[in-house]
Amino acid sequence: MAGLSIRGTVAILELLGIERSHGAVWNWVHTVSEAQSDPPTAEPSRVPVDEKQIEVDGEKKWLYAAVDAESKLLLEVDVFSRRGTDPAAFTRARLSSSPSERDAF
Repeated sequence: MAGLSIRGTVAILELLGIERSHGAVWNWVHTVSEAQSDPPTAEPSRVPVDEKQIEVDGEKKWLYAAVDAESKLLLEVDVFSRRGTDPAAFTRARLSSSPSERDAF
């Protein structure tokens, strides 16, 4: 419902310490999608991107999150092994692409 791919959802759950298989998340998404209306969408004019240092398997990583400034919808989440403007630019580039292009990244 957040617009993430199945594998992206599995990755976020793993960051939160929740281990689920790709198949389990797929089943859950399709069960929930039948009971829910379409998720909210946004055509943001301003997209703040924030970063937070996290630790994954003992390694420093940087979590980038993009949010629609008006609706407060979480638009994109990415994890990078380095910090800087390149990851933030990559996140913004993904947001400006069409949904089918986003899945190709």
